[in-house]
Amino acid sequence: MNENTQSTGFQTILDAEGNFTENWREQECVKTSLGELANDPTIADFKRFPDIVKSFISTKKLVGANTLIPPKEDSPPDVWESYYNAGGRPGSPEQYKLKYDGLEMSDAEKSTWHALFHEIGLNERQAQKLINQVSEGNKQKLQALELAADQERQEALKALRLRYGDTGYDQLMKDKDATLRLFDKKGVFQKLGLLEEPEVIEMLASIGKAIDEDRLVSHTQTSESKSQIEQQIKEFMNHPAFTDASHPQHKATVAKVTELYQKRSA
Repeated sequence: MNENTQSTGFQTILDAEGNFTENWREQECVKTSLGELANDPTIADFKRFPDIVKSFISTKKLVGANTLIPPKEDSPPDVWESYYNAGGRPGSPEQYKLKYDGLEMSDAEKSTWHALFHEIGLNERQAQKLINQVSEGNKQKLQALELAADQERQEALKALRLRYGDTGYDQLMKDKDATLRLFDKKGVFQKLGLLEEPEVIEMLASIGKAIDEDRLVSHTQTSESKSQIEQQIKEFMNHPAFTDASHPQHKATVAKVTELYQKRSA
Protein backbone atom coordinates (compact mmCIF):
# COMPACT_ATOMS: atom_id res chain seq x y z
CA MET A 1 0.00 0.00 0.00
CA ASN A 2 1.34 3.47 -0.89
CA GLU A 3 2.23 5.38 2.23
CA ASN A 4 0.13 8.32 1.00
CA THR A 5 -2.93 6.08 0.54
CA GLN A 6 -5.33 6.02 3.48
CA SER A 7 -7.13 2.81 4.43
CA THR A 8 -10.89 3.13 4.03
CA GLY A 9 -11.83 -0.16 5.60
CA PHE A 10 -13.75 -1.33 2.52
CA GLN A 11 -11.54 -4.40 2.31
CA THR A 12 -13.45 -5.74 5.32
CA ILE A 13 -16.78 -5.98 3.47
CA LEU A 14 -15.69 -8.48 0.79
CA ASP A 15 -14.19 -11.90 1.01
CA ALA A 16 -11.60 -13.31 -1.39
CA GLU A 17 -14.29 -14.36 -3.90
CA GLY A 18 -16.01 -11.02 -4.04
CA ASN A 19 -18.92 -11.99 -1.82
CA PHE A 20 -20.17 -9.52 0.76
CA THR A 21 -19.32 -10.44 4.32
CA GLU A 22 -22.04 -10.89 6.91
CA ASN A 23 -23.55 -7.61 8.12
CA TRP A 24 -21.45 -5.71 5.60
CA ARG A 25 -23.87 -2.79 5.54
CA GLU A 26 -23.26 -2.21 9.23
CA GLN A 27 -19.56 -1.53 8.70
CA GLU A 28 -18.57 1.99 9.64
CA CYS A 29 -16.98 2.65 6.26
CA VAL A 30 -20.25 1.75 4.48
CA LYS A 31 -22.37 3.91 6.78
CA THR A 32 -19.99 6.84 6.32
CA SER A 33 -19.93 6.53 2.55
CA LEU A 34 -23.60 5.69 1.86
CA GLY A 35 -25.35 7.39 4.75
CA GLU A 36 -29.06 6.48 4.83
CA LEU A 37 -28.68 4.47 1.63
CA ALA A 38 -26.89 1.83 3.66
CA ASN A 39 -30.29 0.90 5.17
CA ASP A 40 -32.10 0.73 1.83
CA PRO A 41 -33.59 -2.78 1.44
CA THR A 42 -32.77 -2.71 -2.27
CA ILE A 43 -29.05 -3.28 -1.72
CA ALA A 44 -29.75 -5.96 0.84
CA ASP A 45 -30.71 -8.25 -2.05
CA PHE A 46 -27.15 -8.14 -3.43
CA LYS A 47 -24.86 -10.89 -2.17
CA ARG A 48 -21.82 -10.18 -4.36
CA PHE A 49 -20.09 -6.99 -5.41
CA PRO A 50 -20.19 -7.94 -9.14
CA ASP A 51 -23.98 -8.11 -8.88
CA ILE A 52 -24.12 -4.43 -7.94
CA VAL A 53 -21.91 -3.54 -10.88
CA LYS A 54 -24.04 -5.58 -13.30
CA SER A 55 -27.26 -4.04 -11.97
CA PHE A 56 -25.84 -0.54 -12.36
CA ILE A 57 -24.75 -1.20 -15.95
CA SER A 58 -28.12 -2.77 -16.82
CA THR A 59 -29.97 0.25 -15.43
CA LYS A 60 -27.78 2.64 -17.40
CA LYS A 61 -28.55 0.73 -20.57
CA LEU A 62 -32.27 0.86 -19.86
CA VAL A 63 -32.28 4.61 -19.35
CA GLY A 64 -31.60 6.77 -22.38
CA ALA A 65 -32.57 10.36 -23.10
CA ASN A 66 -34.61 10.42 -19.86
CA THR A 67 -36.66 7.47 -21.14
CA LEU A 68 -36.86 4.12 -19.38
CA ILE A 69 -36.66 1.35 -21.96
CA PRO A 70 -38.39 -1.93 -21.00
CA PRO A 71 -36.23 -5.07 -21.20
CA LYS A 72 -36.97 -7.81 -23.69
CA GLU A 73 -39.38 -10.53 -22.59
CA ASP A 74 -36.56 -13.07 -22.33
CA SER A 75 -34.22 -10.75 -20.43
CA PRO A 76 -32.59 -12.20 -17.29
CA PRO A 77 -34.36 -11.62 -13.95
CA ASP A 78 -31.66 -9.24 -12.74
CA VAL A 79 -32.30 -7.01 -15.78
CA TRP A 80 -36.00 -6.89 -14.96
CA GLU A 81 -35.20 -6.17 -11.32
CA SER A 82 -33.05 -3.24 -12.39
CA TYR A 83 -35.84 -1.99 -14.63
CA TYR A 84 -38.42 -2.18 -11.86
CA ASN A 85 -36.11 -0.44 -9.38
CA ALA A 86 -35.32 2.30 -11.89
CA GLY A 87 -39.06 2.80 -12.39
CA GLY A 88 -39.55 3.67 -8.74
CA ARG A 89 -40.64 0.32 -7.33
CA PRO A 90 -40.22 0.26 -3.52
CA GLY A 91 -37.40 -1.83 -2.16
CA SER A 92 -39.80 -4.35 -0.62
CA PRO A 93 -43.57 -5.09 -0.50
CA GLU A 94 -43.71 -3.71 3.04
CA GLN A 95 -42.60 -0.27 1.83
CA TYR A 96 -45.77 0.41 -0.16
CA LYS A 97 -47.83 3.16 1.48
CA LEU A 98 -51.28 2.77 -0.05
CA LYS A 99 -54.85 3.80 0.79
CA TYR A 100 -57.71 1.31 0.52
CA ASP A 101 -60.66 3.70 0.71
CA GLY A 102 -63.90 1.90 -0.06
CA LEU A 103 -62.35 -1.57 0.16
CA GLU A 104 -62.89 -3.90 3.10
CA MET A 105 -59.59 -5.78 3.27
CA SER A 106 -57.69 -7.51 6.06
CA ASP A 107 -53.99 -6.90 6.69
CA ALA A 108 -53.23 -10.34 5.24
CA GLU A 109 -55.08 -9.50 2.02
CA LYS A 110 -53.26 -6.18 1.74
CA SER A 111 -49.91 -7.95 2.22
CA THR A 112 -50.78 -10.34 -0.61
CA TRP A 113 -51.58 -7.42 -2.89
CA HIS A 114 -48.34 -5.65 -1.96
CA ALA A 115 -46.33 -8.77 -2.74
CA LEU A 116 -48.00 -8.99 -6.16
CA PHE A 117 -47.41 -5.28 -6.87
CA HIS A 118 -43.75 -5.74 -6.04
CA GLU A 119 -43.45 -8.89 -8.13
CA ILE A 120 -44.83 -7.22 -11.26
CA GLY A 121 -42.77 -4.09 -10.68
CA LEU A 122 -45.41 -1.47 -9.87
CA ASN A 123 -44.30 1.76 -8.28
CA GLU A 124 -46.42 3.30 -5.56
CA ARG A 125 -48.35 5.60 -7.92
CA GLN A 126 -49.24 2.75 -10.26
CA ALA A 127 -50.30 0.50 -7.38
CA GLN A 128 -52.51 3.22 -5.88
CA LYS A 129 -54.14 3.88 -9.25
CA LEU A 130 -54.96 0.18 -9.57
CA ILE A 131 -56.47 0.09 -6.08
CA ASN A 132 -58.56 3.19 -6.81
CA GLN A 133 -59.86 1.56 -9.99
CA VAL A 134 -60.91 -1.58 -8.13
CA SER A 135 -62.58 0.51 -5.40
CA GLU A 136 -64.49 2.57 -7.96
CA GLY A 137 -65.59 -0.59 -9.77
CA ASN A 138 -66.91 -2.08 -6.53
CA LYS A 139 -68.71 1.17 -5.74
CA GLN A 140 -70.46 1.20 -9.10
CA LYS A 141 -71.47 -2.44 -8.74
CA LEU A 142 -72.92 -1.73 -5.28
CA GLN A 143 -74.86 1.26 -6.57
CA ALA A 144 -76.24 -0.83 -9.43
CA LEU A 145 -77.34 -3.55 -7.00
CA GLU A 146 -79.01 -1.01 -4.71
CA LEU A 147 -80.81 0.56 -7.67
CA ALA A 148 -82.01 -2.83 -8.89
CA ALA A 149 -83.17 -3.76 -5.39
CA ASP A 150 -85.04 -0.46 -5.01
CA GLN A 151 -86.78 -0.92 -8.35
CA GLU A 152 -87.74 -4.45 -7.37
CA ARG A 153 -89.23 -3.19 -4.07
CA GLN A 154 -91.18 -0.45 -5.83
CA GLU A 155 -92.66 -2.98 -8.25
CA ALA A 156 -93.57 -5.24 -5.34
CA LEU A 157 -95.30 -2.36 -3.52
CA LYS A 158 -97.26 -1.53 -6.66
CA ALA A 159 -98.37 -5.15 -6.85
CA LEU A 160 -99.35 -5.01 -3.18
CA ARG A 161 -101.50 -1.91 -3.72
CA LEU A 162 -103.07 -3.52 -6.76
CA ARG A 163 -103.89 -6.66 -4.75
CA TYR A 164 -105.49 -4.85 -1.79
CA GLY A 165 -106.77 -1.72 -3.51
CA ASP A 166 -106.14 1.81 -2.26
CA THR A 167 -108.32 1.49 0.85
CA GLY A 168 -107.04 -1.97 1.76
CA TYR A 169 -103.45 -0.89 1.14
CA ASP A 170 -103.82 2.12 3.45
CA GLN A 171 -105.32 -0.11 6.15
CA LEU A 172 -102.47 -2.55 5.63
CA MET A 173 -99.98 0.22 6.33
CA LYS A 174 -101.89 1.35 9.43
CA ASP A 175 -101.89 -2.20 10.83
CA LYS A 176 -98.18 -2.46 10.05
CA ASP A 177 -97.47 0.84 11.83
CA ALA A 178 -99.48 -0.31 14.86
CA THR A 179 -97.23 -3.35 15.21
CA LEU A 180 -94.08 -1.23 14.90
CA ARG A 181 -95.27 1.17 17.60
CA LEU A 182 -95.67 -1.73 19.99
CA PHE A 183 -92.70 -3.94 19.19
CA ASP A 184 -90.13 -1.87 17.27
CA LYS A 185 -89.68 1.37 19.19
CA LYS A 186 -85.96 1.45 18.31
CA GLY A 187 -86.64 1.30 14.59
CA VAL A 188 -84.76 -1.93 13.94
CA PHE A 189 -86.88 -2.85 10.91
CA GLN A 190 -86.24 0.58 9.40
CA LYS A 191 -82.49 0.33 9.98
CA LEU A 192 -82.40 -3.10 8.34
CA GLY A 193 -84.29 -1.78 5.31
CA LEU A 194 -87.11 -4.28 5.73
CA LEU A 195 -90.11 -1.93 5.74
CA GLU A 196 -90.35 -1.89 1.95
CA GLU A 197 -90.44 -5.67 1.61
CA PRO A 198 -94.04 -6.75 0.79
CA GLU A 199 -93.77 -9.99 2.75
CA VAL A 200 -92.59 -8.13 5.85
CA ILE A 201 -95.34 -5.52 5.49
CA GLU A 202 -98.04 -8.21 5.27
CA MET A 203 -96.57 -10.05 8.25
CA LEU A 204 -96.46 -6.92 10.43
CA ALA A 205 -99.95 -5.90 9.27
CA SER A 206 -101.40 -9.31 10.16
CA ILE A 207 -99.91 -9.02 13.65
CA GLY A 208 -101.32 -5.49 14.06
CA LYS A 209 -104.74 -6.58 12.88
CA ALA A 210 -104.75 -9.57 15.25
CA ILE A 211 -103.79 -7.30 18.17
CA ASP A 212 -106.61 -4.85 17.38
CA GLU A 213 -109.12 -7.71 17.12
CA ASP A 214 -107.98 -9.08 20.48
CA ARG A 215 -108.34 -5.63 22.02
CA LEU A 216 -111.84 -5.27 20.57
CA VAL A 217 -112.90 -8.66 21.90
CA SER A 218 -111.36 -7.90 25.28
CA HIS A 219 -113.04 -4.50 25.40
CA THR A 220 -116.42 -6.03 24.45
CA GLN A 221 -116.07 -8.76 27.05
CA THR A 222 -115.13 -6.19 29.71
CA SER A 223 -118.10 -3.97 28.79
CA GLU A 224 -120.49 -6.91 28.98
CA SER A 225 -119.10 -7.97 32.35
CA LYS A 226 -119.46 -4.46 33.80
CA SER A 227 -123.02 -4.27 32.50
CA GLN A 228 -123.90 -7.55 34.18
CA ILE A 229 -122.32 -6.44 37.47
CA GLU A 230 -124.17 -3.13 37.42
CA GLN A 231 -127.43 -5.01 36.85
CA GLN A 232 -126.73 -7.22 39.87
CA ILE A 233 -125.91 -4.14 41.98
CA LYS A 234 -129.25 -2.57 41.06
CA GLU A 235 -131.11 -5.78 41.92
CA PHE A 236 -129.48 -6.06 45.36
CA MET A 237 -129.97 -2.35 46.10
CA ASN A 238 -133.67 -2.62 45.21
CA HIS A 239 -134.07 -5.53 47.60
CA PRO A 240 -135.79 -4.59 50.91
CA ALA A 241 -132.94 -6.14 52.86
CA PHE A 242 -130.52 -3.50 51.55
CA THR A 243 -132.31 -0.51 53.11
CA ASP A 244 -133.89 -2.24 56.15
CA ALA A 245 -131.23 -2.54 58.84
CA SER A 246 -133.46 -4.88 60.86
CA HIS A 247 -133.84 -7.28 57.97
CA PRO A 248 -132.12 -10.64 58.61
CA GLN A 249 -130.40 -10.41 55.20
CA HIS A 250 -129.34 -6.76 55.56
CA LYS A 251 -125.64 -7.30 56.38
CA ALA A 252 -125.26 -10.00 53.75
CA THR A 253 -126.95 -7.82 51.10
CA VAL A 254 -124.75 -4.77 51.89
CA ALA A 255 -121.64 -7.00 51.82
CA LYS A 256 -122.69 -8.37 48.44
CA VAL A 257 -123.24 -4.90 46.97
CA THR A 258 -119.81 -3.82 48.29
CA GLU A 259 -118.21 -6.88 46.72
CA LEU A 260 -119.92 -6.17 43.40
CA TYR A 261 -118.70 -2.55 43.41
CA GLN A 262 -115.13 -3.72 44.05
CA LYS A 263 -115.44 -6.26 41.26
CA ARG A 264 -116.79 -3.59 38.90
CA SER A 265 -113.88 -1.26 39.71
CA ALA A 266 -111.39 -4.03 39.10
